[in-house]
Amino acid sequence: MAFDETISTRNLLIEATSSIGKLNESLTDLLISCNEELERMSLTSITIEELKSTEIFVSRDPSLTKVYNDQELRYLVNQGPYQPILSQYPINQAYRRIHDTCHFNQIWYKKFPLIEYSILTDSIYCFCCRLFGSGPGTERLKNGWTSSGVKTWNKIKGSQGAGKKGKIYVRVENETHKSSLQRYLIFKKRKNNVDYILNKNLQQQQQQQQIEQQKSNQQIIEMLIDCVRYLARQGLACCGQEDQYSNFYQLVHLLSRHNSVLEDWIKNINNRPYKVTYMSKDSQNEFIQLLGDCVQYENVCEIKEASYYSIMADSSIDSNRQDMLSIFIRFVNKNGEAEERFVSIKPLHLKTGKLLAKFKLFVPCLSDGIANHILEVLNELHLDIDKLIAQSYDCASNMSGEFNGVRAKINEKLQRDIKYIPCSSHRSNTAVKHASEATLDIFFFLWSGSEHSCFFT
Repeated sequence: MAFDETISTRNLLIEATSSIGKLNESLTDLLISCNEELERMSLTSITIEELKSTEIFVSRDPSLTKVYNDQELRYLVNQGPYQPILSQYPINQAYRRIHDTCHFNQIWYKKFPLIEYSILTDSIYCFCCRLFGSGPGTERLKNGWTSSGVKTWNKIKGSQGAGKKGKIYVRVENETHKSSLQRYLIFKKRKNNVDYILNKNLQQQQQQQQIEQQKSNQQIIEMLIDCVRYLARQGLACCGQEDQYSNFYQLVHLLSRHNSVLEDWIKNINNRPYKVTYMSKDSQNEFIQLLGDCVQYENVCEIKEASYYSIMADSSIDSNRQDMLSIFIRFVNKNGEAEERFVSIKPLHLKTGKLLAKFKLFVPCLSDGIANHILEVLNELHLDIDKLIAQSYDCASNMSGEFNGVRAKINEKLQRDIKYIPCSSHRSNTAVKHASEATLDIFFFLWSGSEHSCFFT
């Protein structure tokens, strides 16, 4: 019997249409189910940003400690010390070789309930000292139990035979630990107080007070920095032989007579932890460093905007007879005006030298060291070396020498010719010097003056 192609094609199309229809129904049902599941997930899901904004998103690992707010403290206190149980703790091979305690022991959790273990750093911490280590009585608190951790396992328990107490026993008996423990217990008691939990107004009031205190502290720091900036701008010293008679101290007290916020800050010094004032010499130096960093940042930004720049450098002896190298940069700003910026003053140290083969002597090469110093400063400021087109120094041989001077060393290291411009002031000074040597009276007068300079430096 002959094969009927028409009937076979028709049956194939009918079966295909039926199969596609069933598949379409299945896909439609699947699409509806997926949409319903996505809608349900969108109602219950939470983003990482939202999770971080809640008090629950706080790492309990003690190695990741930070300054916690009141909500985060309540959460951590409610959770208790972080005490993970591992099947095996990391082993310190150095302690193992001497047959000493070489790893953490989870039995210590029961003996010392307030210790914590960090899986990230393989170290132990003190729970109450980590959370409540700031305050009166904790001036000598060691960072090992709060931030860096303790992992000298062979010294944790001590030696019973030698009668030496271990670090953990010494820690528990320490006054700083007792002060932190007392603050922890007070906070825990207040946290569990039903009236406090239900009194939302009290919680909001405390949060508002904390916000106002932060704003007040910010205003105080801004005023103190302004005082330092004023003294620096006028070229006046901040410190004196006695703090209470220094320019900075007197200026702050002058402003406090006309500013209630600053006046309250000074009056309440004794009521703050550690009696913080931010008026010490260390704080003043830190303010000066911050102001210097800001000025340096603005200077570097202006220099980077220029198409090209040139450098000027010279060294001088300070009061401690230390050779200091000063570096200036000249450039043309976007308005077409030439400007000059002082960017560095650092001690000059010889770092390189040259070997005289004839005498087998190693002689320091001052020019090479200065050239390296200049290029290091430019790299620290992240300035493009390719934009350097000129250099200017005095006419001394170690600076302006055509073969071994700093100008030659810069060209050698950059492998291109950087135009050298001699210092006209130094040339004028040299001319006056040679002219004065023509008369013996003037020569002896200047010579005696230079000899007496040792009594003033």
